Amino acid sequence: MNKHTARQRSVALVIAMVGRATSEQWWASPNHAFDMRTPLDMWAEDYHRVYDYLMHHASVGGGS
Repeated sequence: MNKHTARQRSVALVIAMVGRATSEQWWASPNHAFDMRTPLDMWAEDYHRVYDYLMHHASVGGGS
């Protein structure tokens, strides 16, 4: 999957898990899963890590 498609799916997953109103906050907030880096920062370095994290939480339930 290319980076653009992964981003579209990731944005949709975040909205589904935390809601549209807080989705941008999720992307900009430090996250333990990414060593307290924001998902946006981690995306720039390794987008697969963020996408895999979101897919995992979407399949088992629960947001971050």
